[in-house]
Amino acid sequence: LLNGVTVYAIYMLDPQGYIKTWNPGGERIKGYSREEIVGSHFSRFYTAEDVAAGAPQRGLDTAKEMGRFSSEGWRIRKDGTRFFASVVIDPIWSDGELIGYAKVTRDITERQDSQRQLEDAQASLLQAQKLEAVGKLTLGLAHDFNNLLAVVINALDLIAIRGTDDPCVTR
Repeated sequence: LLNGVTVYAIYMLDPQGYIKTWNPGGERIKGYSREEIVGSHFSRFYTAEDVAAGAPQRGLDTAKEMGRFSSEGWRIRKDGTRFFASVVIDPIWSDGELIGYAKVTRDITERQDSQRQLEDAQASLLQAQKLEAVGKLTLGLAHDFNNLLAVVINALDLIAIRGTDDPCVTR
């Protein structure tokens, strides 16, 4: 069953976090063959920042204490490229003793990219709506100003038609 799954990296860890099994999904997602990766510590998939912060061990500790650990974050492939992963770690118990962990990783980079593009489009739409509102306000102000100018121009035309010699009017 595990060998037939290629959209998820599914593998077993020993209690210390060393990889014991590896499926074709792991090879497809992370780039390592079974021979290359079995026996390595699973922290090699984490970013240097996450390793320095203790994220791999925290995931194992949480799974052990809470019965499950799940998170999303950046992980590293064999070729050094990053991908956004959804990760679940479940502890495996036998007669009350922790014998290892089952770890499932899914590459959700496309979903993350789609979400970012959606957020960018929403921000652009909001900006366009703001500009439209400013444009409508400006148009309304210009229209009102034109109405005021029309009143002044009409009053000046009336004064010019009367032809008065009053110095207060002709200045």
